[in-house]
Amino acid sequence: MREWLVAADDRTGAFEVAALLTAVVGPITVSVGRAPDGSGVVDLGSRAATVVAAGDRARSVDDTPSRWTAHKIDSTLRGHWAAELSARRAATGRRLVLLPGWPEMGRTCVGGQVLVHGEPIGSPLDALPGAALLADADALRAWLRGSGSMAVCGGPDAVSVGGVAREVAEADAEVERFRSQANLFRGGGATSTGLNEQQLTDLTTEVSKARGARGEAEARARAARGLMQRGSVEAIPEVQRSPVIQGLIAQKTRAEREKAEAETTLLAGHPRMKQLYLDYLAGWKQSGGTLMAVFSSMGTYSKWGSWGLLEYHGQPPAEAPKYQAVLEFLHANARWW
Repeated sequence: MREWLVAADDRTGAFEVAALLTAVVGPITVSVGRAPDGSGVVDLGSRAATVVAAGDRARSVDDTPSRWTAHKIDSTLRGHWAAELSARRAATGRRLVLLPGWPEMGRTCVGGQVLVHGEPIGSPLDALPGAALLADADALRAWLRGSGSMAVCGGPDAVSVGGVAREVAEADAEVERFRSQANLFRGGGATSTGLNEQQLTDLTTEVSKARGARGEAEARARAARGLMQRGSVEAIPEVQRSPVIQGLIAQKTRAEREKAEAETTLLAGHPRMKQLYLDYLAGWKQSGGTLMAVFSSMGTYSKWGSWGLLEYHGQPPAEAPKYQAVLEFLHANARWW
């Protein structure tokens, strides 16, 4: 983090600030277009640019955080100073104090109106969006203790520019020290955010994730309901991935295979057919099956197998184990769907 940075909207303003600071801190680095690596002054060359370009240049200059930062504008309000100040405030996340007065040069501010040797110029500064108009140093001190984001110091002589600048710098430095100690400042440059902005960004991200997850869950639920209505429970992805369901499906498949083999080798009247049919029907129910058409109610043995529950009309139930199994299953299992 650099110690301080001053941006100016033209070359003259940049050298003007550098000359004043040199008398205090020694030699000053003045760069053009891009901020110096360390502390210094940068000429954005934005006064003659378009308002969009001016805002972009001001926004990108704070690519590295500075403990103390300032923005030099024209004392007669030429250029795109409002767009530049708004862009830098958004980029740094810091509070902004506009000092339009320079009494030594005949520049004063009364009621938010900048005067040059007593003559009004430009529009009143109280029209600056979100800015609080401060009449004197006491008002500035009170504002600094609050949570406002932008202020204009508008007293004619009551506010000493140097004194206000020192108060702002000291308050800003104190805030930065607190943020650093409490870990309330994250990122750098254009991505720097204060605590409230961090929390808002984090909450927005979580809300977006939750909405996305909810949408996916609702889509899966709709698809599952459609498959259940069509009797295709086994096609639901969550069902297919369930170890329990996979085991039941495997059990059902095994029972179907054993049933088919038994019908071929043991024929319909073998005592084992009853238990095979009971296992088959239980597997059907456990895997989500509902209505079943058992094929077939009656039929003799043929080269295609032995499919009938009964082999002939009037066959005693005691001689038909498959028929016994179906009746027993129906008695033990009322309609479950």
